Amino acid sequence: MKILLADEINAENVKTSVNDDLIVTCQFCVKVSGQFFPDKSWREMAVSVLRWWIVEVLEHCTSTCSEFDLPFMEGPLYIKCRKNNDLIRIECIEDRDSLVIVCKEEIEMQSLLKELYVSATCLIRKIEQSNFGEVTELKWLKEWVIDLKEIVSNTA
Repeated sequence: MKILLADEINAENVKTSVNDDLIVTCQFCVKVSGQFFPDKSWREMAVSVLRWWIVEVLEHCTSTCSEFDLPFMEGPLYIKCRKNNDLIRIECIEDRDSLVIVCKEEIEMQSLLKELYVSATCLIRKIEQSNFGEVTELKWLKEWVIDLKEIVSNTA
């Protein structure tokens, strides 16, 4: 599985009941068994989604057998992960009217951890270079990337 991020990143001011916040979006998808999911031009709130994925993967990385989902913002799209020892069976799922497995492959847990780390650090760098201002979600992503880096470094 390869996570693909576009070079062009956009930020939009969003008012919430608490404060104003910047929401960052970019082209974001995964490539699994040669197929793009959800599709090559998919736009996503990548900071939020990558943070969710990192939290979920870190929660399951030391278990022998587990099952977890890596969601996209649009609910019926997600990646189902089934971990057995150091291998993860990945299924990219579209669950609108019926559940459809769009593509699948098997990867090692270390590969997934490294892919998340590389993608998250790349996204952080791109956002910081764009000088958007304060992005609340970015602070949270950076905190999780510190934990991820430690695990990736220790298992390399």
